[in-house]
Order: sequence, then C-alpha cells, then structure tokens
Amino acid sequence: HDYSGVAVSQYFPCIVSGLPNSIDSLTFGLERICIDITHTYDRDLQIELMSPDSFVVMLSNRNGDGGDNFTNTCFRGHSAN
Repeated sequence: HDYSGVAVSQYFPCIVSGLPNSIDSLTFGLERICIDITHTYDRDLQIELMSPDSFVVMLSNRNGDGGDNFTNTCFRGHSAN
C-alpha cells in the first residue's frame, strides 16, 4: 500500500536457472529462491513468486516488523528432487 492506503503492485522479472530438460509436474517443485530487496520497512511488503501461467506462491506476507531490507534472504520450498 502507498501512503494513502491504496495497494500498489510492482512486478520484477527474475532469472531462473538449474531446471531439467523436462519437468514432471507430479514431482517437480520449488527448491529455493534468494532475493535482495532494499526497503525501509519490511512489514510493508508482500513478496510473491508468480509463474508464467499465473500460479502464485507467497514467500513473505508483511513479515519483518520494522526492520529494513531483505538482504541475501533465501526461501526454501518443497521439492521431490
């Protein structure tokens, strides 16, 4: 939300690496995503990862209290591989 309380979405492209040549949708999953975000109040942020087909994974929902930044922050998912 901005200062007037209106939700503001910002999208940033990311680089994906380490994927196999073929993906089995039954066993494939997110292993880890690492981010660096500079922001003065972490609790402002909802951090989501969206796939090309619009599937959304919530990474952080207004966590961090009054802290600053997500520096070298890694989130781990559940992967069969």
